[in-house]
Amino acid sequence: MVGSGSQTPNVTRWGDYSSMSIDPIDDCTFWYTQEYILTNGAYNWNTRIVNFRFSACSSGGYIGFYPDNLSFGDQTVGTTSSPQQITYSNHTSSTLTISSIVASGDFSQTNNCVASLVPNASCNINVTFQPTAGGVRTGALTVTDNGPGSPRVANLTGMGTQLADCVADTLSNGGFETSTLDCWTGGGVLMPVVSTLQAHSGAFSGQLGATGTPVPNGDSWIYQTIVVPTNLESPTLTFWYWPWTQSSVQYDWQEAQIRDVNGNELAQVFKTASNAQAWTYVSFDLTPYQGQTVQLYFNAHEDGGSTPTYMYLDDVAVAGAPTKQQLITLAPCRVVDTRNPTGTFGGPPISGGTTRSFPLPQGGCGIPSSATAYALNVTVVPHHPLNFLTIWSTGSPQPVVSTLNSYDGRVKANAAVVPAGTSGAVSVYVTDTTDVILDITGYFTTGNNSALAFFPLTPCRVADTRGAKGPLGGPMLSQNQQRDFPVLASTCGIPSAAAAYSMNFTVVPKNGHALGYLIVWPKGQSQPLVSTLNAPTGTVVANAAIVPAGTGGDLETYAYGNDTDLIIDINGYFAATSSGSKPMSLYNLTPCRVLDTRSSPPQEPFSGEITVDMGESPCGIPGNATGYVLNATVVPAGPLGYLILWPDGLSQPVVSTLNAYDGAVTSNMAIVPTINEFIDAYAPNPTNLILDISAYFAP
Repeated sequence: MVGSGSQTPNVTRWGDYSSMSIDPIDDCTFWYTQEYILTNGAYNWNTRIVNFRFSACSSGGYIGFYPDNLSFGDQTVGTTSSPQQITYSNHTSSTLTISSIVASGDFSQTNNCVASLVPNASCNINVTFQPTAGGVRTGALTVTDNGPGSPRVANLTGMGTQLADCVADTLSNGGFETSTLDCWTGGGVLMPVVSTLQAHSGAFSGQLGATGTPVPNGDSWIYQTIVVPTNLESPTLTFWYWPWTQSSVQYDWQEAQIRDVNGNELAQVFKTASNAQAWTYVSFDLTPYQGQTVQLYFNAHEDGGSTPTYMYLDDVAVAGAPTKQQLITLAPCRVVDTRNPTGTFGGPPISGGTTRSFPLPQGGCGIPSSATAYALNVTVVPHHPLNFLTIWSTGSPQPVVSTLNSYDGRVKANAAVVPAGTSGAVSVYVTDTTDVILDITGYFTTGNNSALAFFPLTPCRVADTRGAKGPLGGPMLSQNQQRDFPVLASTCGIPSAAAAYSMNFTVVPKNGHALGYLIVWPKGQSQPLVSTLNAPTGTVVANAAIVPAGTGGDLETYAYGNDTDLIIDINGYFAATSSGSKPMSLYNLTPCRVLDTRSSPPQEPFSGEITVDMGESPCGIPGNATGYVLNATVVPAGPLGYLILWPDGLSQPVVSTLNAYDGAVTSNMAIVPTINEFIDAYAPNPTNLILDISAYFAP
C-alpha cells in the first residue's frame, strides 16, 4: 500500500491503533490494520485493512502444539496444582504416530491422546505441578512423534513454597520460604514484601524498603514475638541481610533491634547505612533475655529523598550451642494413634498436604517435659498411596527431608530420633491422607545423672533364626507365640552393663505371606501394645529400634499373622556413663540431606561400595562426631537384596541396614558409627541412595 501524501495540519497524531496478525486459517497471510488521517485532512480519521503473504509460505499443513510453555506460580511443597492444558493437533494430510508423551521434573501429565492422530484431529495434554522442594522448579513436557519438528517441547516452571507453621512464641518462617510474610508482623509507610530477587538460601527473602522511586518517607519494618529458649546454651539470634543505599546513616538506615512486647528498644543489634550489595552475616547473644518474651525487629528507614535505601533479610534463626543429651528408657508405649477417636493423640487421620503437632509429654507414656528428644517408631496406615511423611520438632521450619514413603499405600514403619519442639511437641507432615501411629521406647534429656550414654560397636549380627537351631538361631518365630533372645550370649562383645540396645530387626516372612506385625520388648515386662515393624506384603522388611534391655539383658519378640525368620543386628548400646571408656552423648541437628545420588555424584544408581564424606556435607556435622543418626532411603532400579552402612576403615560387616526385594522405595533409620568422618555403603544391585541426618553422637 503506497501512501498518497503526508499530514500537514497541526494534528500531531498518526492514529490511535495498529495491528498485525497471522491468519489462523492458512498460517501464511498477514493482516495489517491501521487508523490514519487523509492527506491534508483535519480529524477525518479512517481505517485501512491490508493483507499480504510471502510466496514461499506453504499452507499445506502444520502440527499444532500450544502453548509451548506453562507457568504454575506458587505451590506448596507436596501438594498438587490445578491442571493446565496443552493442545496437540494435526493439521497435515498424514496420520501422526505418537511415540511418547513425557513430563519431567516435579510435573506430571495425563492426556486423551491415542497412539496416532489422524489429519485434522487434536487431543489435550493436562499438566500438573507437585513441587518436592522450595524455590523455582523447572521441567519439560516432551512429545515425540514421526512428524517434522519432533520432538515438541513445552517448558514448565513453578515455584515451590513451604506451608507456614506459625508456632506461638517461637521463631517461624525465618527463611520466608512460604513466599509470604506469614508468622511475621509488618508495617510502616511501606509494607515489606517477600522477594525472589535476592535469597541467601532457598528461593525467597524479606524485602524491607523501596527499591526504586518514589522513595517513601518513613519506616518499613517487620518483627516476630518469641520467648527466648531456656533449654539452649547461649541462645543466639542469627540472620543474613543484603543492603543497598547511597545515603548516610543520619538520613537513611538499615537496622535490627531486640524490643520488649510493647515495642520498646532493649538492644540495638545493628544500625547502618550500608551499600555492601552482598549477603552479610549477623549474630547476637540472647542469653540476657532467656525466658523473656521479646520482639525480633528489623527495619529499613528512608527519608523520601531521591535514592532508595532498602535491605533483603533471610535465614533468621534462634539457636544455641549443642546440648549434650543422654537416654532414659521407657517401657515401650503407644503415644499417638490417629485411628482412635478424635483427640489430641487420636483421630482424625492427617489430611494430605497438612501438618499436625503432638505434645508428647501430655500423652500418657510417662514422658517428662524435660525431654529434649524422643526415640520413636513411626507407622503409617495410608488411605491411598503416600508420597512421603516428614516428622520434626514443632516450632522449627519443616526440613527438606523425608522420614518414610509408601507409594503403594502399604502399612510401613520407620524409627526416628526426633528433637522435642515447642511444649515438647513434634510435627508431622504428610503429602497424602494417612493414619499415623507413634510408639516410644525412650527419651533423651540433659542434666540427669541416671541417663545412659551411647557406646558404639562394630556392626554385628546378634541373632539369625535362619541358622542352626539355638538360643540365637533357628527355628523361625511361630506366629502368635513369644520367643526370648539372650542378647548378651552373642559374640558381639555387648557388656552386661548395657541397659538398652541400638538394633536393626529384619523379618523374612514364611513363604512370602503377609506378617501383620512384629513386637520387640524387654524381657520381664508385659507384652506392650506397640509394634516394631510391619510386613503386610510378605516381603523382607527391616526396621531399626532403640530397645531397653530386659531381665538378664534378654529381649522378647512376638510375631502376629505369620511365622517368620528374624535377624537381629546391633551397632551400639546405652549404659551408665561410668561403665566404659569414651561415653557418647546425643546432639541434635537441623534435619539435613547429606547425600542424594540422584543429584550428586554419581548422579545415577550405583552398585558395589561407595564412601560418603560426612564432614564435607552441608549439614554442619562436627569433626568429633563418633556416630550419625541417619535416615537411609533407597530408590532401587529393580529388586535390591540389601543395603549395608558401616564405618569407613573397617571391613564390611555381615549385617544389613535395609532390604527392598520388591524394588520399592524403602527407608530405615540407621545409627552408623564412624572413626574418621567417613562411612561406607554397599548395595549388590543398582540403587540410588539418600541419606538424611537428624543428630549425631559425640563426647
